[in-house]
Parts: sequence; structure tokens; C-alpha cells
Amino acid sequence: MANTTTKAADEATDYCPGCGEHDPLGQHPHDCGREDSTIHARAKGSIPMYLSGAVREELRGLKHMGFMRTPNMGNKVEPGPAWGADTGCYSKKGVKAFNEAKYLGWLSRQDAATCLFATAPDRVGDSRATIELARPVLPKIRALGLPAAFILQEGAEFDPSLRPEWDEFDCLFIGGETEEWKLSKGVAALVREAKARGKWVHMGRVNTLTRYRGALAMGCDSVDGTMIAWGPSVNIPKLRNWQRKMVAQVKQPELPLVARVARRKAA
Repeated sequence: MANTTTKAADEATDYCPGCGEHDPLGQHPHDCGREDSTIHARAKGSIPMYLSGAVREELRGLKHMGFMRTPNMGNKVEPGPAWGADTGCYSKKGVKAFNEAKYLGWLSRQDAATCLFATAPDRVGDSRATIELARPVLPKIRALGLPAAFILQEGAEFDPSLRPEWDEFDCLFIGGETEEWKLSKGVAALVREAKARGKWVHMGRVNTLTRYRGALAMGCDSVDGTMIAWGPSVNIPKLRNWQRKMVAQVKQPELPLVARVARRKAA
């Protein structure tokens, strides 16, 4: 019985709850079909925006690109494009304690109009510590007029006590330590619920095509990564090539079942 229920639930998520059209990649905006729709989600036929941890001029104005900013970058207010904020507690220099006053002060000086989300503090690999750190800070981020993001860690996908209530945050940020967990069925199920509730969904540490495609398949609105920082001359063209392939993938018309089977056999 449990398997049948799960299968039915999975099949139900293949259709947009707003307009009823087939939407297996979850790309319709959360308020699709409403006359007063104000879209704050990835558009149908698009791919997750890639937020670069390196702010580089040649990335400005490129489609599907944005920036991931931290207080470590200084107080300069960067003009566009869309951006997400992270506490900056985890970096190549190691781990440092969260400084709430510094972080909120820095956020208050940034451009709220183009902000996709700002994360509350977390503890990588520790769901209990993450909820204790994040819960008091989420409303303070919102008070600045910014969408607040909760970073999901291993185990919290199955235990609601390790997550805030849905109305306490605006963005579900997929953290965690491994690719296996990020792309797991448990996380995917929670992403589907987040999208149904109108939340922005972001996946962190996406530096491989496998993770990027996984984020697309789950229905994530954005991802971030550091690959550009470690070799922009090579990795910017590589990333843009990934994006071209993924755009082609989502725009390809869905083949009938018989055609899909025939194609698999031919391969």
C-alpha cells in the first residue's frame, strides 16, 4: 500500500497545480494560473540560475547567471544582477564563528530589490545545531526586507523538528555534504513540497554537471558554486556550455512513450 501511495504522489507532482499542464521538471512558477500572478520562480523552459561565488564583470548581463555574495567581499554595494547572500562562515580559509551584527549590518547595506535570498547561519552536517542557529536569525533577515533562507542539512528532510515551520522562511537552501544526499529522493520530496508552498529553492555547492542537472530535475530555482573562481578562462566557457545543453534539454518536446522506448533500444 505504501509503495502505491508513493507512486501516486510522485505521478501527481508531474502536473502543475496552477494550470494543470504536464510539468515533470517543476518549472512552472508557484503562482502559475493566477490572474494576479507575480512570478518569483524559474520560468517554464528555463534552467536554474547559477550564482557565481566570484563576482566578475564578464558575467554581468549573461542569462541564467547571478552572484553569491558574503560579508567577506566587503561593504561595496554591487549593482545587479540577481544575487543570494551567505554568511561566509565556511570558506577556503576554514570555519569561523557567525557574527550576527556584522552579517545583518552588511545585509542592510545591500540591494534588496535584486536579492533572491539571504541565508541564516548553519552548521554543515549537523541538523540540530543548524535549526538552533537559524531560527532566531530568520525573522531578523526578513525585517530587513530580504527573503530568508533556511539551509537544509542531512536528516532534516525526514524530521520536521529539525526544520523551521514553512511560514518562518522564504527559501529552502539545500546544503549538506555529499552529492548522494543532495540528489536523494528524500530531498527531492521536500523540494516538491517547498515548490507547492511557493518557496524559492536553491542548491549549494554545484560544481559538476551531474549536480546541476540534478537541481534542474528537482525543480530548483537557483544553484551556486565556486568553479569560476578556480579558473575563469576555462570554467566560464565550460559552465556556459553546460547551460546551453540544459536549455536544449528542457526545450526539447516530450516524446511519446513508444518513441522513447525505441530511442533507448537504438542506443
